[in-house]
Amino acid sequence: MKNILYIAVMVCIVVTGCAHSVTPSSTSVINAQIKNSSGSTILAGHCSLSIFGEEPYKEWFDKSYNSYTLDTSAIHILQSHLQGKTIEVFLGSWCGDSKREVPRLVKILQAASFDTVKLRLIFVDNSLAKYKQSPQHEEAGKTIHHVPTIIVYGNGREEGRIIETPVVSLEKDLLSIVTNKRYSPNYTDVAWWMRKVKKRGELLNGAAIDAISNKIKPLCTSTRDFNAYGYVMLAQKNYNEAL
Repeated sequence: MKNILYIAVMVCIVVTGCAHSVTPSSTSVINAQIKNSSGSTILAGHCSLSIFGEEPYKEWFDKSYNSYTLDTSAIHILQSHLQGKTIEVFLGSWCGDSKREVPRLVKILQAASFDTVKLRLIFVDNSLAKYKQSPQHEEAGKTIHHVPTIIVYGNGREEGRIIETPVVSLEKDLLSIVTNKRYSPNYTDVAWWMRKVKKRGELLNGAAIDAISNKIKPLCTSTRDFNAYGYVMLAQKNYNEAL
């Protein structure tokens, strides 16, 4: 786990804000490959499905795609409910969860006759200074703290998202979203923080932190939930929020 003291040291720097958006990104396909801070080659920004036909991405894509068994009963129902939707996926070519879940998602969408022109793949960085960011910042305002994050849009508005891994299965989670059933993705603790803590962006005193902690602990699975979110905020220079 990265040293949380780095956040504390950086908290003295002035906070800056970031943009907000509720619609899918519209930047052009680039299929860009960059070097991250450790010198590894990664994908960055908006890429097309064709990138998965190129090495080294083809190897892990094909492995997950070919080994996944579809829930055909759910696929049949999804076919009609996915019409008119747009799906945006934030993922990392360096991320094990992305390498597993995104090929499965593509297989599901293809089986459901989803128009993959409406599938947008946004690859993000894993460098500390650009953590979970794309070069054109399609993630801005969308609270992307774990990847993959799969966002379903209808009529230009977010209808729901799957974060990192499905709660039940990709097919059933998607069904819950597109049929407007009650659905809560992973990391309900971070969602609670975003929704309930009214003084986010300010430094909270000990009493306030204790009160929040007592309410939020039952929702937490581990410290990594907020550790990842903290480093996303750090990379965005929201230093008080990170701390």
